[in-house]
Amino acid sequence: MAAVSKALDLGLFYNSDVDEFVAKELEITAEQRSAQFQKPENAVHGGCFGYEVYHARKVVEARRSMKDNREAIEQYRYFVGQKLGRVKLNGKIVSGTVITAVSPDQIALTGTLGNRKCAATTEPRRLATVIEAGKAPTAVNR
Repeated sequence: MAAVSKALDLGLFYNSDVDEFVAKELEITAEQRSAQFQKPENAVHGGCFGYEVYHARKVVEARRSMKDNREAIEQYRYFVGQKLGRVKLNGKIVSGTVITAVSPDQIALTGTLGNRKCAATTEPRRLATVIEAGKAPTAVNR
């Protein structure tokens, strides 16, 4: 997982690039990697090694997301009833946006879109961009 984390820190994105980096980092030879390939009818791209790296990457990304969400909650001290004003949600400007629920991984919002009430959820780390932007409408995407 440390090697996967290092690969992501370097900006590697594609699974094949991450696989190559991790193999070099862990000193896994091409012969060792090719010995782990399954029969063609059961094959996974990258073989068993690629499958393990893929799952390690998902864990690293999930941990980073949880950490960012925790930090955003601590920094902005989100609370139920907090008024955010105008916010751009999924490409539309929502007025009178208010936080209606806060959890470690999600924040629920309500507001008005024209003359209709609307509701949305987002991650705390994404909502931080709204607060930092101040009065300017800012995108919050799920």
